[in-house]
Amino acid sequence: MSPRPLKLIVLICVALTSVVAGCISGRARQSYVLSDAVDSPPDNSPDNKAAVGRTELQLERVLVPDYLDTTDIFSRVGEHELRASSSGRWGERLSLGIMRALWADLSDRLPQDKVTLARLAEKSARQILVNVDAFDVWPNGHCVLAANWSILDTDRTVVLATGRGTFIVPPDRSGKPSDGAVVSAMADALRQLAESIALAAKALPPRAGPSSGALFRGSVARPKLLQEVSHRNEVARLEALRKSVEDRVEKFERFVSLGSISPESCEADANPQLEGEQSPLPRKPKRPQQACLALAFILR
Repeated sequence: MSPRPLKLIVLICVALTSVVAGCISGRARQSYVLSDAVDSPPDNSPDNKAAVGRTELQLERVLVPDYLDTTDIFSRVGEHELRASSSGRWGERLSLGIMRALWADLSDRLPQDKVTLARLAEKSARQILVNVDAFDVWPNGHCVLAANWSILDTDRTVVLATGRGTFIVPPDRSGKPSDGAVVSAMADALRQLAESIALAAKALPPRAGPSSGALFRGSVARPKLLQEVSHRNEVARLEALRKSVEDRVEKFERFVSLGSISPESCEADANPQLEGEQSPLPRKPKRPQQACLALAFILR
């Protein structure tokens, strides 16, 4: 056999071996999710009558470090070293997996509330924000989750509750856990985080209804604004009254300057009109009488 066909056969064998090895490796890598399997998800749709009137909590997408937000399952093998599993992977990006797991756990722990995933058009729900600082699993199965969270009111400006915690799952007894055991440890840590958020949500007062007024609902600072508006209105009313009184006093002083005017003089000046000659034409009032009539009109 000539060298050229032999060389070609060797190259074909190497290529086939690489393809077969790749296919075997790809089939062996299992996919995992953090949320538990459920027969039916919670029905939080607007058509569900049982959900009407309940406080709605809207879970936003969870923030995680960029190096973790992939489909690889990482384990920390050193102070600054991570290693991706060669046999397992996430079925979705880790940030989405954490959000779905928290949503399922919070729905179980808050049956009196309506927990939903974020919707862009939804403006009437309280908002849950979660930020994961670290989510490490060591080779022995020791899992550490560090996260902080906040619950905002419906207007997105008032913080109703906030918290921070480190949630730990002890090492696996086998000393070298499988991918499934690593996923279970991470899911347990997320349940601890969900419990912390649920306890804070239960302690919050129920959301005020529409009759309370949307402008002042849920804000601890807005009663002060109401007091300030009322105070300003009262000051404006008193200022207008003061100006009215000053204007009347000024007019009164102007008429008094015309001469000495008293109730007796007004009565004395009015009586002569009834005496003397009777004329078919009305007499023109004298100057003191004009002052009296004008004064009576001003102080009326």
